[in-house]
Amino acid sequence: MDIAKSMIKAMKLRKDDEFGLGKEDFIYEGLDISKIRSKIGYRSKDLAKDVKKEEKNILGIKVYKYYIQEKIDKIVISLHGGGFYGGASVIMENCNKYIAKSGFCVYAIDYTLAPEKKFPDTMYEIYDVVKEIIKINPKCKIAIIGDSAGGHLAMNVALLEPKLFSYIALFYPVICLKQRKAWNIKEYGLEEDSIYAKASINFLYHIMKLIQKLYLKKDYDEESKFFDLRKISIEDFKKFAKVKVIMAEFDYFNLDIEDFCLKFNISERIYKGMGHGFLEFLGYVPEAKQALDEIIEELKGI
Repeated sequence: MDIAKSMIKAMKLRKDDEFGLGKEDFIYEGLDISKIRSKIGYRSKDLAKDVKKEEKNILGIKVYKYYIQEKIDKIVISLHGGGFYGGASVIMENCNKYIAKSGFCVYAIDYTLAPEKKFPDTMYEIYDVVKEIIKINPKCKIAIIGDSAGGHLAMNVALLEPKLFSYIALFYPVICLKQRKAWNIKEYGLEEDSIYAKASINFLYHIMKLIQKLYLKKDYDEESKFFDLRKISIEDFKKFAKVKVIMAEFDYFNLDIEDFCLKFNISERIYKGMGHGFLEFLGYVPEAKQALDEIIEELKGI
């Protein structure tokens, strides 16, 4: 088994600097951050063209609002992935519009990237923005979702004040901000011909070093529940209304995600044939739409 041909085909359609994220020259400790950021993100298809979009400035942070009607009672906070140092809400825009099409108001936060802002400061920035969104939308139920690094940040923000959120959805989340010890790709049980899956998993394993360099301060605390989500206590986890976890079949982060789900008795949903980041291929792979539909159905019930 390997990553689905539909996903591989969609990956090959990517243009250089697809979203213009590498426009500004930025060198940090010898690293060309602009070039690194330009390599992140795939363009999906727009399946919700009738959804309205507004760009807002909340506490100096760019936030996008997606909706089809002004009167709403459920807000979805969306946090994009990108290794904490890259990505942008525009990459997940079509996914956010697709969710909004079902009657929710989605706020996508373009939080400050690393190394301009580092752990744990990023989560406090997002938390402050979320509190302002809640002030703008009193009496609404609030859900928070995030993919990859955005999943980690979603849990961080929810940990700061669990009662704020009626639902949490994590798409292939980063669980721990450090590489696994004594890691071996054989742990994934891949077949010999799983060429693309092996390449993707190996790439993400090595990306963790870059995350540590760009996102972590020198005095970070490895024992913090914000650093490693597996450090959350059972008592703290019980404060959450509901946590949903979506996994890709072929993903470096799966070993940590499985540890996390086992500790908190979460029944994770695994999408076969998919690799990390598969939501970005909405409109190209049916699994992306299926995963969003699954979340939308649960959002309707909160």
